[in-house]
Amino acid sequence: MTHRWILIGLMLVNATLAHAQVTQQWVAQGTPDSLDVGGGIVTDGSQVYVTGNSRQHCSPLCNVDFATEAYDAMTGTTLWTVPLGGFIAMDAANGRVFVAWSSGTNHGTNAYDGATGTLLWTAPYTGRLVVDGNGTVFLAWNGNNMVALDGSTGTPLWTGPNVTIALRGIAVDGLGRVYIVGASNGDFATVAYDAATGTQLWLARYHAGPTNYNSNPTAITVDGQGHVYVAGRTTYSNGQDINVSFAATVAYDGTTGTQLWAASYGPDGTYTTGNGIAADGSGAVFMAGSFIYGPGASDYTIVAYDAATGAELWETQPDHGYASPIAVDGRGSVYVTGQVPSADGERFESATVALDATTGLSLWEVRYGSPAANYAAGSIAVDSLNRVYITGGADPVSALSATTVAYSQP
Repeated sequence: MTHRWILIGLMLVNATLAHAQVTQQWVAQGTPDSLDVGGGIVTDGSQVYVTGNSRQHCSPLCNVDFATEAYDAMTGTTLWTVPLGGFIAMDAANGRVFVAWSSGTNHGTNAYDGATGTLLWTAPYTGRLVVDGNGTVFLAWNGNNMVALDGSTGTPLWTGPNVTIALRGIAVDGLGRVYIVGASNGDFATVAYDAATGTQLWLARYHAGPTNYNSNPTAITVDGQGHVYVAGRTTYSNGQDINVSFAATVAYDGTTGTQLWAASYGPDGTYTTGNGIAADGSGAVFMAGSFIYGPGASDYTIVAYDAATGAELWETQPDHGYASPIAVDGRGSVYVTGQVPSADGERFESATVALDATTGLSLWEVRYGSPAANYAAGSIAVDSLNRVYITGGADPVSALSATTVAYSQP
């Protein structure tokens, strides 16, 4: 391994390269006091959109501000900023960006022109959101609420039937179905709806182990073959008043809700979590999580499964730390980011890792951080031009605003 320290302004970057195949293209800072913690990121290859919040004003109570910013994908130049943020999705074909937000007792979803930031419409709903190939926006939030909106006007198309869950994720496929997943009575609860009508198609529950085990999902994704994948963790007591857990991944038939397979990962007596999930177009599913083996001691953990059978294809722990966001590209690579200890052990920084999707071998790793604060990347996105983007924030947030970093590959 080659370690290089690169000083960029006040930001210190530790780049650890398995192969010299990645270049930091740009770094963008969010507007101070508005965008201090980057929480969500999407890109169409021309622009990058980041949404997040500020928690600077915490005396005596935190006054949380939100913002969404657009950057030029090539240069990182800020193109526009709006003072609302939360969850984000985009309709690249029609040039629209959707932000679901809440502020005090107010909430809503705004549609913006992706090029200019011009507000197109506002609808009085908020929550996690996705957009399908027809430009329809689907929102879901805790409890039993779901709505579909016309992406061009914000007009409600339907509201979903009542299913009470603690929402953890939402996904949409190209086959006319939208899915939500959440925690319900110690189970993974996954629900499918007809995207056109809102009719509930099926509800599937997954519970690993005895009844006193608690299964909690964290992420959901779909593939092009009509399958749905959910990742999370199952927690239980080891009999010594210590909670331990293993990561769980479940696959369903998107048409019927039939469980196709379930897989678990984690040595006995440890705390292993499944935090993110992604599927490629080549028959593999990837779970990103953390293997926690002691106080402050954990490893990035990425496991690849055969999408059809659930058989483990490979697993790897490429760095120490906590991994969560995961993404795949169309070139056979898997990307994971999160938070790792700095080389001197004095703080945390982000580590973004690229892996070969077939073998799990590391292609490259880059670190990004600040000598003045702990930094963690909370979201990741990739585009068709071989660029990888991460966004996150720092603690204390007064040290720097939200930082979005772009990496380019040949």
